[in-house]
Amino acid sequence: MKILSQEQLDELIHSSENGILECFVMLNGGGMSPKSITLIEDDFYYIINEIDDTGETISHDKLMDSFPIGEAIKKGALFTY
Repeated sequence: MKILSQEQLDELIHSSENGILECFVMLNGGGMSPKSITLIEDDFYYIINEIDDTGETISHDKLMDSFPIGEAIKKGALFTY
């Protein structure tokens, strides 16, 4: 399912079984960049890049300006499995 907004992303995280959303960014060449996203007290997102197991924390109000998640939502390139 394509994630169309930050609000939808929040809803999917909250409704996930363990509070972790497994998703991916569809890349231009057709590849996928898998991510795990959690919300920390609805103030911060913790995003894990599953390819290299790195993580980053982004404030809730800065997500749509961030790369790659905010950019992927804007371009229609963030999907759940």
